[in-house]
Amino acid sequence: MNYLSLKYFLTVAAELNITRAAKKLYISQQSLSEHIGKLESEYQVKLFERTPRLTLTYAGRCLQELAEQVVGLDTQIRGRLLEISQQRRVNLSIGMSPVHGRIILPCILPQFYQDNPDVTLNLTLDKSDRIMQLLLDEKLDIVICFQPTDQAPSIRTMKLIQDRFCIVVAEKLLERSGINYDEIIQSKQALRAGLEKIPFLMSLPGTRIYSAANLYFKDNDIVPRILLEIVDLEAQFSLCRSGIGAMFSFEIFARHRIREDGGEKIFCIPIDARHVNSELVLALPRNHYRNQAEQAFISCTQTFFATEADQSFHMLFTR
Repeated sequence: MNYLSLKYFLTVAAELNITRAAKKLYISQQSLSEHIGKLESEYQVKLFERTPRLTLTYAGRCLQELAEQVVGLDTQIRGRLLEISQQRRVNLSIGMSPVHGRIILPCILPQFYQDNPDVTLNLTLDKSDRIMQLLLDEKLDIVICFQPTDQAPSIRTMKLIQDRFCIVVAEKLLERSGINYDEIIQSKQALRAGLEKIPFLMSLPGTRIYSAANLYFKDNDIVPRILLEIVDLEAQFSLCRSGIGAMFSFEIFARHRIREDGGEKIFCIPIDARHVNSELVLALPRNHYRNQAEQAFISCTQTFFATEADQSFHMLFTR
């Protein structure tokens, strides 16, 4: 059995395109085709239909399922034995958005480093699509992000929490606009009427929050008053707290900023945004040896989000 050929086969099976697979593996198309040919010859089956486009045969699908198990086990064996033989300092590469990093890292890293003092942690804070690409390119070990719309077969995800979409507004703005807080949280009509009275601080076009907010306005036939567009959520929140406008956010950010602020009365109103994928997940390569450091980081992260859920994460914030 040739493990390299199996790994190459899995890449072709995932891409279903020899050119893309060869480019990803940094080998020639001819060499890649030879590896596939050797497997077909060794097992005496046809693994792919070549026309009209590349597709897996039944035998190919069976081999894909089994090869993932074999390659995954081989990766675990090599990783574990390497740890034992070298007893080296472990490097762990983590990626997440700057907003999530600001909230999550201070909560989990103290305990993580206390339990894993020999781990060197490399952090990448960037947009979700960029860190997911780094994960696909095997430059990151773990990513915390929203559930990808198009999840690659080579990536597996573990749900952390449902981070709802919400509107954040200061009490002073509601009072100045003649809006009753109790009424707008109990009636969609009252909420709709109230949202047409107040100005909004919006994220810039192209961001997840901007797209979700626009879809929400469209679904509810609201013509918003846009006071200002600004990409930085921290700046938005500071302006929102001053009472000059409301803002859209995901609940985990709003919850932590309101908790930290402790000054002006600020409300977070979860809203029905059917177009928004707000499931926060932990993503990692499917066929990947998870060393002790990775397992510890995953455990710390899951514990943090379980605690958030226990602390009434999905309840409205009160005055």
